[in-house]
Amino acid sequence: MAKIDEKYNVAVTVSNNFWEHWICDNDVTGEACINFLKAKGLPFQNFVCLNKLTSQMQLLKRPFNPPKDSLRLFDLLEFSKPEVAPAFYKAVKDTLVVNDLDIAQRIAYGQGGYRVTTLRGDIIDPSGNATCHVTLFILIFD
Repeated sequence: MAKIDEKYNVAVTVSNNFWEHWICDNDVTGEACINFLKAKGLPFQNFVCLNKLTSQMQLLKRPFNPPKDSLRLFDLLEFSKPEVAPAFYKAVKDTLVVNDLDIAQRIAYGQGGYRVTTLRGDIIDPSGNATCHVTLFILIFD
C-alpha cells in the first residue's frame, strides 16, 4: 500500500507502533474481521478504519514546511492506493527525519517541538524522551 526509499526505511520503521495494524474501509468491516478472528480462535488484531480518520484527512490538507535539514516522513511515502494515506498519516503524523542526532536534537528541542528520527533510528521527542541507536562492542581478552 505504501513504500519508501530504502534510505529512510529504518527511520520510518522505528517511528511508530502502527505497522502491525490492519487497514480496512470502515468500522463495519473492522468489526466483521474481529468477529471472524474470535469465531476461529485466532489472535486479536488491531484495525484502523478509514471512515474514522476524518481528522487525519483534514490535517493532510494543510500546508507543511519542515524545518531546515529535515524532511517529513509522511511526505516520503509513495502510495499505491491514495485512499490509505490518512491511515499512514495517523501512524507517522508530522515526524521528521534527519541525517544525525545533533540535527534531531536541535529541531526537537528548539524549532517547533517536532518528533524527530535519524536515518539510524534514533528518536528524539519534544517531551524529552529519547531512544537512541546503540552500537555494542564486545572485547575479548586472551
